[in-house]
Amino acid sequence: MREITGAGAGPRAEKERTGGARRGARGGRRPGARPARPAGSRSRVGLPALLRVALLLPLLSGGAAAQATPPGVTEVSVAAPPRTIDDFEYVPGWTAHPASGVEMKLSADRGAHGRALRIDFRFHGGGYAIARKELNLDLPENYAFTFLLRGRAPANHIEFKLVDPSNENVWWHVRRDVAFPEEWTPFTIKKRQISFAWGPIGGGEIRRVAAIEIVVTAGNGGEGTVWIDDLQLRPLPPPGAALPAPQAAGTTSAADHEAAMAADGDTLTWWSPPGTIAPPPSRSTSGSSASTAGSSSTGRPGGIGPTTTSRSPTTAAAGACAARSAARTAAATRS
Repeated sequence: MREITGAGAGPRAEKERTGGARRGARGGRRPGARPARPAGSRSRVGLPALLRVALLLPLLSGGAAAQATPPGVTEVSVAAPPRTIDDFEYVPGWTAHPASGVEMKLSADRGAHGRALRIDFRFHGGGYAIARKELNLDLPENYAFTFLLRGRAPANHIEFKLVDPSNENVWWHVRRDVAFPEEWTPFTIKKRQISFAWGPIGGGEIRRVAAIEIVVTAGNGGEGTVWIDDLQLRPLPPPGAALPAPQAAGTTSAADHEAAMAADGDTLTWWSPPGTIAPPPSRSTSGSSASTAGSSSTGRPGGIGPTTTSRSPTTAAAGACAARSAARTAAATRS
């Protein structure tokens, strides 16, 4: 499933775009409404085409399996499990708040898992259709809201809003001109994508949520249906936190070359699938000239002499690629 992407918008742009239309459409204060809406060795990397390793925990940005936590940085051992806000098996907890002149109906329907919230709407020009759920939810330091969405409707805007206990201060995330997918699609909204919209406090972060609103706002207008399922709150590592050491697991491996060796930090161990054990690291003599048959740079018969381990250029490149991939994974997880 692909994830829906779209450009968010700040409250000032939204007020300038829709303020007048919504003031005319609104018959009274709606819930949450604003007063006016204007590495490098073959040993660790293995063969990319054959490697089937599942990373169970995020990779370290430096690509090392063990790394000291820098001073002033919080170390995170494991991510907290997600919290289900609503699985929509019981939808009467949600209430409909359409703008004047907008038709709207909430009901239960078949979902991705069990039941889902169904939102039917019909716009006669502009307006909005709000589905609201009241709750008491404390937010962690960093988080993301996730839910599944599908729809059969013209492209319109989706607003996700958080209302504080005063019912006067609102934070939101807006995605414009959403082309509603017919298949269930993940919809993720991270804390950094949520901004203050309006209210007497004038800004800051929301710490406790008293209501969540999922809003379909007229873009192209028209009529249609949107389904929502599996609304969750997922705690994320705090910004700047050191990520835990990677762990690896695989379905198959050669004897003494288990998948865990791909992330154990030891350059002399590596993962290999059955029947494809890579040779040990290549070695070269340490003398000033290459060995010849029957002699070596040390003058000993048979080329026997002190040796040093050298890394294969191929595995070194693969290790560097893995390190860059680990850094990208770590950066994405932090954000």
